[in-house]
Amino acid sequence: MRFIESADGRRRLRERGPALVEHAIAFLELDPYVFRSGYAKAAITRCIKGLPFTHAQIQRLQGVVVRALDKCDRQEFRAYCRLAAAVGSPAFDTRIRERLDSPDSAIRRRARNVLDYMDDCWDGRMLCRLTLKR
Repeated sequence: MRFIESADGRRRLRERGPALVEHAIAFLELDPYVFRSGYAKAAITRCIKGLPFTHAQIQRLQGVVVRALDKCDRQEFRAYCRLAAAVGSPAFDTRIRERLDSPDSAIRRRARNVLDYMDDCWDGRMLCRLTLKR
């Protein structure tokens, strides 16, 4: 994922190279925890959150957000909140709201953070999509 460290790599990712987008989503799904990986994951989410996704890609990215919500606080969590707003759906909203009843206070807090980002983006989709296209 070193390509994301260069301006050219980020530009190519934003230009929707299908193989590169798939590679980026797979990297987020793998969720490596190594030196600078949090910065790389945050950069990837910034680059892809405004792209059009297939239904399968949206589901995969929603899974990435839910796993981050269930895990622990990391540097890239805020970027995942923004990604959640870009790939939101009513079913995804329900999955996150279920975590508001978690016995773990950290999971409840992270769920509230994700929902706040989604609410700020007007039902998780419409306003964010309009804003990101500018």
